[in-house]
Amino acid sequence: MRAGSFSPPSRRVVVLALANFVLLGSVAVVFPLLPDLQEAHGFTTGELGAISAMAFGAGLIAQLGLARFVDRGHARNMLVAAALVCAAGLFWFAMAETLWQFMGARFLEGLGYALFGPAARAVVAADDPDRVGANLGTLSAGELAGVVVGPLLGSVLAGWLDLDAPFWILGVVSLLLAAALWRVDTSRLEEERALRPARVATVRSVIAKAPVRRAALLQLALYLPVGTYDVLWARYLTDLGATHLFVGLSFTIYGVPYVAVALFGTRLIDRLGAVRSAWWSLLGLLPVVVGYGMIGRPGPLVTLSVPEAFANAVGAPAAQAAMAESCEPHELGTGQGIGGAMGIGAAGLAAVTMAPVYEHWGAFAAFAITAAAMGVVGGAAMLTGARHREPFAGPAAEEAAVVSSPG
Repeated sequence: MRAGSFSPPSRRVVVLALANFVLLGSVAVVFPLLPDLQEAHGFTTGELGAISAMAFGAGLIAQLGLARFVDRGHARNMLVAAALVCAAGLFWFAMAETLWQFMGARFLEGLGYALFGPAARAVVAADDPDRVGANLGTLSAGELAGVVVGPLLGSVLAGWLDLDAPFWILGVVSLLLAAALWRVDTSRLEEERALRPARVATVRSVIAKAPVRRAALLQLALYLPVGTYDVLWARYLTDLGATHLFVGLSFTIYGVPYVAVALFGTRLIDRLGAVRSAWWSLLGLLPVVVGYGMIGRPGPLVTLSVPEAFANAVGAPAAQAAMAESCEPHELGTGQGIGGAMGIGAAGLAAVTMAPVYEHWGAFAAFAITAAAMGVVGGAAMLTGARHREPFAGPAAEEAAVVSSPG
């Protein structure tokens, strides 16, 4: 089938996208509850940043240290372990009372999702070489759907029951998810790996490739604002007078266009090229991120998130597709781990640094510094890959060239 044309995703892609929805919803459920947790336990905004950063730190460790096991035949085991570890983190969060306990619980939540990400992206990338961008877009749609529903669910459950209820309920759901993930078919990825049984991917060997470094830097640039939002979004809106319900709905307002574009618009990645799609998305994000710090009312602030959703819905899977295209089949898990680690590490750094910046110098400083860092890293990515330019379009253009060739 011609790349970029419409065809439904396979069953394994759909199951992994649904799992992404559950796990990201579990991780994101805490976002609108951070101001309540801060007041209930007397945390400073800087301590909230430390709690948020633990998830990113766990992701950095797991994706650099454990993602390589995807390429050694353990993809299904990692998927199942992800759900179990995430459940443990949620239960601990529900019982936590002190700062170190919240940090430990958040570390487990981050570790759980970090185990899932590289394995799921590798399985999806190996599913169909002509639909890498589209399939990763479907996976990304599940991710953002979780980010949308999780905070809203957290707000509703905390309002109806108590502050701990969302964590207990989603912990049970994560346990049930583990059984479903054990049944995921990873045979396509195993077949690709079996073609090169004597070759073992390592972080050092994969990151030595300039296209891999370019893709990793693009993921780093695109994920930098995630850490800033993670720790500041609910705090910022609350400081501007928004209610808990409005904070929860703000994720929906952002997420609905994101999911729509990720499901139906990411086929363009396979037509236009992954690197080009990621780069133009990054350029579109920069003025939006700066704009967040210049708006002092909740309504216009959330409205501005809609164009950001369009850009991110293409940029995030495009950067992941660029990584997949830069790796051999036996390197897919390691490559996705490197890209994920770069993104998570950047987000964690932003979370732990932008919280005190916001507390001392305000929203404009926090968002402007974030945007400046995105621009610098994005420029470094394009310079890194300057000698490895991709064609204007992907396989669709190659197919058209063959058809139109007089020979």
